[in-house]
Amino acid sequence: MFFSKFSILSLLSLSFQLQSAEILDRVFNYQARIALFNAGDLNFRLSSSLFGYSFVGEFQTSGIINKYYSWKGEFAAVGDYINGRPTTANYYSRSESKDHELKIVLLGEGGIRLLEAGGSEFKSLARPKGDDLISAFFFSSDCYEGNYVNDGEDSFEVVLIKRRDLSKKKSSLAAFKRCYYKVKDYKGRTRKLNVELAKTANGIVASEIRIKVPLLPDIMFGLKEVG
Repeated sequence: MFFSKFSILSLLSLSFQLQSAEILDRVFNYQARIALFNAGDLNFRLSSSLFGYSFVGEFQTSGIINKYYSWKGEFAAVGDYINGRPTTANYYSRSESKDHELKIVLLGEGGIRLLEAGGSEFKSLARPKGDDLISAFFFSSDCYEGNYVNDGEDSFEVVLIKRRDLSKKKSSLAAFKRCYYKVKDYKGRTRKLNVELAKTANGIVASEIRIKVPLLPDIMFGLKEVG
């Protein structure tokens, strides 16, 4: 169950909370969709203060997508706000696919510790460029202007193409800005990424993230609940 396990996620969050006196805790629930199909649920707990932030989260595929590609993961990060932008210090992820292939990534100042599917020992790798992509796209209060993001293992080149003002919308979760990006992976494949930012009672977060894949339906994460 979400946030019920005492794991590295909890340790990362605790290490941040011990350093800060005034913490704002918020929970964000997103629904993932591919075309008309529900693809899964993405949940975060974000803690932040004037000194920095931490988050823990998990994703689990569901519905018809889960029958063909089952995937679940948990992740966490601790970082600082630099010029108002979340900047990753440490990152953790643990994922497991349909074939029970397990991968664990630990990212710190010294680099990466990686346990790949079928492996018995952690590998040491150089730290990838950029901030973790969750901090960059879900929790930035403005369009992300960094040149790179990473998934804890690989770097992705990011180009901010343009911004669009959406402030005339009226609903409580309505976006006030849309950020258009091009993202290139280490294989040279490019995807378009649109991020809508919304002002909620608990701060500014992404209300919708849309990944555009050539010749395939868009992948969309939509904010459905804020707590």
